[in-house]
Amino acid sequence: ALLQGPDKPGHVYRIGAWIHEKGGNVIHAEQHLDEDANIFFQRIEWTPSDLNSAEEGPFEAEFVNYAQAVGLEATVFRKNTRPKVAIFVSKFDHCFHDLILRWKAGDFDGDIVAVISNHTDLESATNLYGLPFHHIA
Repeated sequence: ALLQGPDKPGHVYRIGAWIHEKGGNVIHAEQHLDEDANIFFQRIEWTPSDLNSAEEGPFEAEFVNYAQAVGLEATVFRKNTRPKVAIFVSKFDHCFHDLILRWKAGDFDGDIVAVISNHTDLESATNLYGLPFHHIA
């Protein structure tokens, strides 16, 4: 989950306690405070109590509602959900090929769905990989 909102003491504790009360186990957490804007940011990953639960919706909504109650905006992502990603490229191809080959090898938990560029230099290479190419001026 990704959380953000005005900073106040106890955010880390409250979110961790909520997960614990629901039987979950936090496996990774990072937080940051933008002191100039007084905005708290947190990324937290946990395993739910019922690992076999495939049902999506109610749990996520409950977490988002709890986060709102403590003054935070929350977005929940399930690990089995693969995000769709567009790659923005320029004229040079070395990073482009590296990213595509790592994706094809399964190194990324996401799906590359398009390549976007302000140049047409990599259009043919993109087509060889079977990806749509979009040129923007």
